[in-house]
Amino acid sequence: MGSNDPNLAANPTLIQKGDPNRSPLFLIHAAGGGILDYFKLQDLGRPVYGIRNPWFDSETKWKGGIQTLVDEYVGVICATVAPTMRGSRMREILVGGWSVGGQLALEVARVINSDDNPSAADRNKRRRPKIQVTGLVMIDTLYPYWGPPDTVHAEMPVDILVGSSAGGDSDTEAEARNKILRMMDWMNKDSLAWGLQNSKSNLLLRPDKADEDQQQPPPAVLLYATKYIPIASVSVSGNSSTTNADDICSSRLEENSGRPPRVMTDFLRHDRTLGWDSLFACGGGAGHGFIVANWQVDGHHFELFQKHLIKDTSDKVRKACDLLAED
Repeated sequence: MGSNDPNLAANPTLIQKGDPNRSPLFLIHAAGGGILDYFKLQDLGRPVYGIRNPWFDSETKWKGGIQTLVDEYVGVICATVAPTMRGSRMREILVGGWSVGGQLALEVARVINSDDNPSAADRNKRRRPKIQVTGLVMIDTLYPYWGPPDTVHAEMPVDILVGSSAGGDSDTEAEARNKILRMMDWMNKDSLAWGLQNSKSNLLLRPDKADEDQQQPPPAVLLYATKYIPIASVSVSGNSSTTNADDICSSRLEENSGRPPRVMTDFLRHDRTLGWDSLFACGGGAGHGFIVANWQVDGHHFELFQKHLIKDTSDKVRKACDLLAED
């Protein structure tokens, strides 16, 4: 493995040193498992760590769903924060992530802030350092719901899908792509299972579970992309072309289906909270949810860390941290 590759470094990786007196921000990987995009962020003024998926190089999927990853990352965060603590004082931190990283961050926060739910990585609650997650930074994190089983989605362009998650310097391009796609497949399955388990509809069907694992998450700021991912549209006139879903609303595709084709990642793009207020059991509903602010970035999901948008994304992540942290 290439030791200079941040995607393959030890967990967590220090991305920005920042001001050690301010609450650190832990950014968790997206579905592809890597953290390379977080290195593109401009100065956030506080310590910033990246947490990658330790199963990135494994050919065998982790067992136990998202909770296994959450337990792993809680342990990583606690081990990192403990040496910086002064006496018995509570250490406040921020967690977040891009895409599914924000979903993982939400669960990490609920575990850390829980009084009675120690992680598998630290079963002895008395030994866990006194840490409080004061806020979540969710970077275009959609609630994992892609519609009814018969929903037809546009095919995700593979080059866009893996382009921002390149593999290690010792991997061939094909090997890196295969690892990323495998990781995304595993992660998306667990993400969807979590979404079903934590949905409002599930609690309506199983009211006995209403108080089980439903701790309210800390306040969150949601950054959301305003544009749809360019897709290779189904031909209306016999020719296939790459276009943006915003631009084909008048085509016969919409006349037949009632809406333009969209990739799964854009299924809830029309919703400013990306489904969290309406679908999440702890979402709270419009104006009453855990999302205290949602700010738009004028690009699509996979553009947020590209050169023309990185300043805007960085400015809003920094603003979110300053709003959520008490430092």
